[in-house]
Amino acid sequence: MTAAEAAPETSRRDARRRAVPLYFGPDGAELFGWFHRPHGSGRGPVIVICPPLGYPMIMSHRGLRHLAEAAACAGMPALRFDYHGTGDSSGSDYMPGRVDAWIASVDHAIAEARRLTGASEVVLVGIRAGSLLAAYAASRRSDVGGLIAWAPVASGRTQVRELQAVEQLMSGYEPVAGEVPEGAVMAAGFMFSRDTIEGLRELDIRRLGRAPSPRVLVVPRDDLPEDDKFAMALERLGTEVTRASYAGFGGMMRDAHATQVPEDAIKGILQWAGGLTTAVAPAIAETSNRPVLRCISSGAEMLGLSASTRLTTDIVEQPLHGHDGRLFGILTRPLGVTAPRPVIILANAGAVHRIGASRLYVTMARTWAERGFPVLRLDIGGIGDSPPFPGMTENDTYSARAVADIGEAAAALPDECRAAGLVIGGLCSGAHAAFHAALTCEGIVGIIMMNPIVFYWKPSDALEVSAWMTHKEVHRYQQRLTSLDSWRRVLQGKVNIRYAARTVGNWIRSRVQAHSQTLLRGVSRANSGGSEEQDVVKDLERISGKGIDTVLVFSRGEPGLFQLHAQYTDALDRLRRLPRFTYHEVAWSGHTFTNFQAQLTVVGLLTEHLERAFPV
Repeated sequence: MTAAEAAPETSRRDARRRAVPLYFGPDGAELFGWFHRPHGSGRGPVIVICPPLGYPMIMSHRGLRHLAEAAACAGMPALRFDYHGTGDSSGSDYMPGRVDAWIASVDHAIAEARRLTGASEVVLVGIRAGSLLAAYAASRRSDVGGLIAWAPVASGRTQVRELQAVEQLMSGYEPVAGEVPEGAVMAAGFMFSRDTIEGLRELDIRRLGRAPSPRVLVVPRDDLPEDDKFAMALERLGTEVTRASYAGFGGMMRDAHATQVPEDAIKGILQWAGGLTTAVAPAIAETSNRPVLRCISSGAEMLGLSASTRLTTDIVEQPLHGHDGRLFGILTRPLGVTAPRPVIILANAGAVHRIGASRLYVTMARTWAERGFPVLRLDIGGIGDSPPFPGMTENDTYSARAVADIGEAAAALPDECRAAGLVIGGLCSGAHAAFHAALTCEGIVGIIMMNPIVFYWKPSDALEVSAWMTHKEVHRYQQRLTSLDSWRRVLQGKVNIRYAARTVGNWIRSRVQAHSQTLLRGVSRANSGGSEEQDVVKDLERISGKGIDTVLVFSRGEPGLFQLHAQYTDALDRLRRLPRFTYHEVAWSGHTFTNFQAQLTVVGLLTEHLERAFPV
């Protein structure tokens, strides 16, 4: 029985409308989650979804939302949530005791799911490390009627090796000494402290002394071969283990803009869960949750910013819906500040949901709220938890409605938040949206653009990282050409000369093409009497002429920066003369600021700029 067959009277869109954002858990350590209510009373077990850790959590966000919606369509209430210190929940990954906090988060989610539904038992769905955390939590309880381990890791040591491999694969550079705290692992922008790494290494499914559940479904990943340690360990504990292979995991675990909904796996998982009758929810209670999350700390102490610059440490977060209920975001507000500074709206970085790449937007929002700036982390329509506008599609990172969505979200803000004007900001496509909002919208007093790849998007533009990775590689080679150690490695045969030559050759060709485009643009301008439809520098001058404070931040080696130099040779000289234009260039750190020092740098410099540009 598939999800669609189980609930022909409803639809996935109806399920989205019934989903409710909520906070739960202990005071001071609240967790954020979504409760997906079925139509009417529940007809199946209660599903609690335990996500993976770090970057895989971002990649799987869309797929797990679809899993929860499909469960609700099939009559199964579902709760998906963020562990403490992750996603939209309170806390940060810098805090000690992360592994215990994550296992405790599963406990709190189980309790909340039972409270909302009245069910005596729940079914846990864990993905990758989420399976291991779910198993540990469930082994200490008696109210877990089933466990679904999707692409599980059998031990924390395996998870640590995977984190290290991800960082080596994605970083593309040799870390600077002292960049990451000793013993810590920085994996695709997520920090795992020494304490956390040691805690993860202690986890092992073979060390469980008690079965987590009487029935377990193990769904292996479909993109790589894996051993059977997780299933075998549970069988030794007397668990009834079912093994089933479904397609979809590999497609789900792609970069956010390319992730695919794992329909086959969702159907198989829900079919198995639907056969567990002991955990059926007898009724669905009205959702009564805390309206706000009180943030105890923003984690700003890691930024080296003076505490004296804070206007308050009393900040809260609350879910915010647009007027028609379609758009969703999280509003972080300062309390006890009589005259708030301008409200900042952060638009999605590509298809990453509102937490931002590496959870950067959460750090920014909480840091800036302490300094008197309300901050809305917005999901543009079709991204994260905002459904697409009717007739449009999900995961459109350069949506034609992005600016309109920003306007609608701004209108839904409390009046006191909008009194001092709007600052629109974002990374990558979020920077693109901020740029165009400043050109067309009223009430904007500032924009923050971080690493825009393009200023004028067209469908033929490439989204894949491989389309602009050449620029990063060339930058690495340029720096190493002056290093004696690099030449020593060449002579010892430790450098792939053929690959380096091909990379630099591609770069030379791209420069020739760029200069050709610049020449053609000049000819076109001359033939049209000097006018041009798309001119970044002129549009930035127009924005400045409107009195809008403008900040442009580039990582060194970014393709957007390269294009700006190639197409407008005197661009930065002209822009730096504008009255309210600020330009920052930070050492190469990845397109999404994926190393620790870069995250501290970019948040610190933007915080200091905002305080200067908008004094109390």
